Amino acid sequence: MKYCILNFIVFFYSIASFGQEVEDYTFDYCAIYTLKNKSSEAVLKRYIIGNSKDGSYFAYILTTPTDTILDMALNDQRNVRHYQFNVQRKHIKEISSFAELTQDYKLFKASVSNKNDKNYVYDFQNLTANNEKVLEVKVFKNESRNKLVAKYHYYLEDNKLFTNQFQTSRLLLSREIPTSKTNNEGVLLKQVAFEVKSDTALETNELNEINPLDLNIKLKTAPSLTLREKN
Repeated sequence: MKYCILNFIVFFYSIASFGQEVEDYTFDYCAIYTLKNKSSEAVLKRYIIGNSKDGSYFAYILTTPTDTILDMALNDQRNVRHYQFNVQRKHIKEISSFAELTQDYKLFKASVSNKNDKNYVYDFQNLTANNEKVLEVKVFKNESRNKLVAKYHYYLEDNKLFTNQFQTSRLLLSREIPTSKTNNEGVLLKQVAFEVKSDTALETNELNEINPLDLNIKLKTAPSLTLREKN
C-alpha cells in the first residue's frame, strides 16, 4: 500500500511537555503482511513498523483486507510497556498524518514472554525449499517431544538493511517462539502455521512489501497513566 508508506515517511510526532517523562522511539522500516486462512482468503493485514538497529520495540497497525483500521499498538519489550492507541475504524487513506493515530492511548505493563509457553520445548531446523531459505519450528508440550502442539515454517531472505525484521515480525505473527537463538536474520517473506494432526497449512502470513521509513515518536510514560498487566 504505497500511499500509506509514503505518508509515514514524512511525519514526525512528539508528545512532550515540561517536566513530563517521555520515551523516544525511532523507526526506519514498515512491512505489510496479509493473513490468509486455509482457503487462501485474505483475513487481515498487518503493518509492522520497526527499527532495523533495535529489535526491542515495534509498532503495528491491524486492518481489514481492504485497509479499514482495527487496532494499533506499540510494544516495548525492553521497558515492559505496551501502548494501546485508541484508533477509530477509518480507512487508512482517510488518515492525513501519523499524529492522528497516536494522540490518544493507554499505557499497560506488557509481559515480555508468554507465560503459558514457559514449559514448551522448541526444535529448530534450517531447510531449503525451491531454493528458498526456510526455518522450521516445532513446538512440543514436554521434554520427551511426544506431544506436538504447533509447527511453523518461516521463509527468509537475507537483507543487510533490515536485520531485525524477522525477529520483530515473528512476535506479531505467532507465539513468542525464541527464534533469536537460531541466529536467523534478514526479512521474513512468509510464515506458515500448520494444523498439527493433518500437517496441512492452517494459515499463512505473506509479505506484500517492505520499505524504508523515517519516523520518530515520543510517548508519555508518566506515573499518572494507569498501568496494569495486559493479558
